[in-house]
Amino acid sequence: MPEPKIRLVNIGITFRPRDREAVVAVQNVSLAVEEGSIVTIVGPSGCGKSTILNAVSGLLTPSSGYAEIGGQRVSGIRHDVGYMFARDGMMPWRTALRNVEFGLEVRKIANRRDVARDWLRRVGLEKFEDHYRHELSQGMRQRVAVARTFAIDPDVLLMDEPFGALDSQTRLLLQELFLTVWESTRKTVLFVTHDLHEAIFLSDVVVVFTNRPGRVKSVIPIDLPRPRVPPAELATATEFRDIYARIWGDLRDEVRVFE
Repeated sequence: MPEPKIRLVNIGITFRPRDREAVVAVQNVSLAVEEGSIVTIVGPSGCGKSTILNAVSGLLTPSSGYAEIGGQRVSGIRHDVGYMFARDGMMPWRTALRNVEFGLEVRKIANRRDVARDWLRRVGLEKFEDHYRHELSQGMRQRVAVARTFAIDPDVLLMDEPFGALDSQTRLLLQELFLTVWESTRKTVLFVTHDLHEAIFLSDVVVVFTNRPGRVKSVIPIDLPRPRVPPAELATATEFRDIYARIWGDLRDEVRVFE
């Protein structure tokens, strides 16, 4: 068997604030993400989903265990990882084009203007390259964020509720756009969402976390063919409903726990 692109080995993360009791965020999390796949973590709020992404990115050092990317242990921030958040993160003093260029500038890519223009075209914003953040809708800003993330050509994409702040119609369109772009690149993606429909539509595997401290409760393969049909159509399929019921069955009791 080939080595997974991302591997988490017995990761535990405890936060120790000075004036409060320690908080165990995640505990004994082990997970393998195959190269070229989309794996989504779902779980109740506060169970450590985003914390796991921060450990994979190198922004946070686990209290125990470790993360690997491509067989190399993560020991700091890596330039082969793209990270997309719920908020678009556009710099308001830069145009859409120059926002997409930013990561390429940092990496000193010579043809960054051409690369940025190509990615704006792929996300349907070629006519808006000179627009600033305040001139773009929220959905358009997230498309800029998609372009900016893919433009740096990362080996791994970490995505933390990237479409969570959008209205339902725009969210569906952005999900479809993301899969179209992903199909052309087949990047390895570790995705976090609270939306089970989104998790099933996008993913090859869905991982259910327990309530805090977050642990892996179940790993559920999504045996639906690619390319996926549109979300509204997929949601009516019997196979989709069966997968949804299984995930919700594992998640329901965890969501009901309040501390």
